[in-house]
Amino acid sequence: MRRSLGVRRSALAVAAVAVSFSMSLAVTGCAGGGGRDRDDHLTVDDAKSETMTIERSVVASFPEAEVVSVDQAPTGVLLSCSDDTYQWTGRVTVQLDGTSERAAFVGRFDEASHLVTPASASRCFALREGENSYDRY
Repeated sequence: MRRSLGVRRSALAVAAVAVSFSMSLAVTGCAGGGGRDRDDHLTVDDAKSETMTIERSVVASFPEAEVVSVDQAPTGVLLSCSDDTYQWTGRVTVQLDGTSERAAFVGRFDEASHLVTPASASRCFALREGENSYDRY
């Protein structure tokens, strides 16, 4: 019975990570068609805040005991979705204390350094007056 509970908990943990990752895919625009998914009400600051929140939720899906450190970049760059829309792209790096079955579900995992780097980007949005796609936000 004890082994069965452990397997069930592992399956639930993997499912939770998969849900978190699916949510991050939706935010990265991988679920849609670039400029067609443009959000006219989304600002650069909103896009950044939304994406960083999802990055933190992905990090939170790892058990605290497995996480050695987390480095979330305070700024990111804009990538083009179409001729007139952009995505804010962030970066978070998680160092684990060893190999984790969850790592492969959330991002690139370097087994030598135990670093997980999930990819993240916001929904597509248009820049406002005075904003430049070459700036860091």
